[in-house]
Amino acid sequence: MLRGYKVASSHVRGVAFFVPSNRINEYSKRELQENATIELFEDNYKKLKHYYEDRFPDIKFKNVKTQKTPFAKFSFKPNDDTVVAALDSVNIDFFQNINEKIPVADDVLAERDFRKMVKLALYNTKVPKLYNLLKCNLSRISTLKDELTPSDVSVIIRRLISYHDMVSKSAKFMTKNRKYLYEDNESYVTRLNEISDSLYTQNTLIFNACARAFDLSISDYEEIVMFHYRNGKIPKTVEIIAGLEKKAQEVDSKLYLSNKLWFCKLDILSKTSNQFWKIYGEKLFRNEKKVGLKNNYLYPHHGHNFQILLQRYEHDKSINNLPDDADIINVIIKGLGKHCDIPSLDKLIESYWGIKIDRISERGVYLMEHFNIRKNVNALIWPNEKIITSILLSYATNGDVATGIMVNNMILEKYNDKRILNSLNTIKYWEFVLRCVGLYGDATEKNIARLLNETEIIDDHGNSLLEIKYRFFDIVSNMSERFVRFPTREMFQLKIRYSSSHEILNGLPIAYKQLNNDGYNHSRLNYRANQHTLYKYVEECCKELGNRGLFLDAKSIIEKYITSKQETKSLKDMLGEMQEIYARKRVKEDERKRRVEDEDDDFQLW
Repeated sequence: MLRGYKVASSHVRGVAFFVPSNRINEYSKRELQENATIELFEDNYKKLKHYYEDRFPDIKFKNVKTQKTPFAKFSFKPNDDTVVAALDSVNIDFFQNINEKIPVADDVLAERDFRKMVKLALYNTKVPKLYNLLKCNLSRISTLKDELTPSDVSVIIRRLISYHDMVSKSAKFMTKNRKYLYEDNESYVTRLNEISDSLYTQNTLIFNACARAFDLSISDYEEIVMFHYRNGKIPKTVEIIAGLEKKAQEVDSKLYLSNKLWFCKLDILSKTSNQFWKIYGEKLFRNEKKVGLKNNYLYPHHGHNFQILLQRYEHDKSINNLPDDADIINVIIKGLGKHCDIPSLDKLIESYWGIKIDRISERGVYLMEHFNIRKNVNALIWPNEKIITSILLSYATNGDVATGIMVNNMILEKYNDKRILNSLNTIKYWEFVLRCVGLYGDATEKNIARLLNETEIIDDHGNSLLEIKYRFFDIVSNMSERFVRFPTREMFQLKIRYSSSHEILNGLPIAYKQLNNDGYNHSRLNYRANQHTLYKYVEECCKELGNRGLFLDAKSIIEKYITSKQETKSLKDMLGEMQEIYARKRVKEDERKRRVEDEDDDFQLW
């Protein structure tokens, strides 16, 4: 029996079964860097290497020198500039200034006209008109109480959120890739971000006015809470959930916390939200604008302990007849990883999806023979890409990244479903896997460099212990190509940083073909970003060939894969400098050998 657990039958789905009965302090867990020892890293490498050779023996990779398939000449025909397209899609004619403190005069209407205009704008295709009408008449929203039905209020909330999400998505994409933009477009990106922030602020005021004027439904609260949660406004999210929970405790109240609200609550209070995750000292998810809760924050209704939170959820689930939910399972998986409770995580995966993790015998990870997937697993708890990402994150945090990858490969094989989990469309997951393995190798390298001197890093066969870092990444990279047919720009960038020189050289034709694919260059911004990645890839290949003294091969690669004259000149100049350094080293080495030979001749004559 697992230590610290109560007796329970295997068919029980209650989440409390997977939580330790003893109280665990979230801030007294061991440091993640302790998992980055060379012994543990090598154990993960051997385990995954054996698994890879056993499961994927048919994968063959061609050498770059034997690649004879000609590539068709790429002709780029971009659409309108991405910045202009993004701003045109916003199409906000009524923005008079950044802070929107001055409303447009035409939108300040008489009360009767206001009610009429809202009804007309409600189902108009132009959402900005509805948004501006409500924004400029916040104090009059209460007069709509007898005019709008609950379904009308729900439509308003959803349309405003959808509109903001569209603008926010454009702003995030432009900000992430702003280094590839021309300088004269910087002001447009800044303006787009200002518009997105202003939309959030004004939507919040509109939703607050709606909450005071109307009796919002649970689905309305879900939309509003997820709106704040997606925008990283964690304190505001918790504030709304706490207020709703207080209302739900009133007599004759029809409100309650649904699964979606419980997901946000658990994710924030147990600190399993993506923005709180670090692995081996590095932050995995970029959330520059997100602000977490203060360290001294106390939830008004109960404590934040993981066990208490799940007990409260189990209680609400039984009272309100809440169904099983994949997002709740996702939070539990991350919570067990945070608490370093791998035995419970193994038990949870076995109970929900029938995957057994045998750490004693050679069977390893396998699907139990008596487990009927279609009978025991319904669509509500069917694993999705978020769940397999959390499984990997939980195992990797505890130094067992190999088991996490093997479990997820089993899920991708047995639970492949085009509607929920399409194994050929798990691009974000495999990007995360490669980044996670790369960071694991970086942390191991730092520990080796800190604990060992230069002579101890070399083993008895003359190989560096640090080479295992690249071999480990190569195995995972090759495994990802088994599931992802078309690697992304992010994958190539990670390969440049973490892959071995052999795999980088072998993958150059694939990188060239993929980064010049029309489907990945639908805008000028994408085209410039892809060409920049291709330039970095060719640069890394040239450095490797230059270190080997193969400068003619490096020059031929530049001429074959780089079309820009400026980039070609830059790479050839770099090769010229490398060739001079290489020649000086060869001269010094020849001089040293000559001295040794002369000394040997003098000794023989003596």
